[in-house]
Amino acid sequence: MTTNLTKEPDVVFKTSDNRTIAVEVETGIKKPTEERILKKVSVLQKYDEWFFVVTNFESQGLYEKYREVLTRIKLAEKIDSYFQAPDNPESKTESETSPD
Repeated sequence: MTTNLTKEPDVVFKTSDNRTIAVEVETGIKKPTEERILKKVSVLQKYDEWFFVVTNFESQGLYEKYREVLTRIKLAEKIDSYFQAPDNPESKTESETSPD
């Protein structure tokens, strides 16, 4: 995992299937302008997947039109989802797939 102090995303990580995920954390310290957000979006689009994390849920609406926005409450669940094995219906036993 990489953290950046530059124009790059705040966090970048690779998933188990080798996708590169970028996370842009918005603290609200700098007032978000459309121009500033669009610059960030143009950098983020080079990654396989990306999303915003806001530290203040009231800021969520400013970023939602560009991409998925998470608050800290949902962040761990989202990151965990990149490392969970996908459901494979063929690997389930008959008792798991049969109705009772």
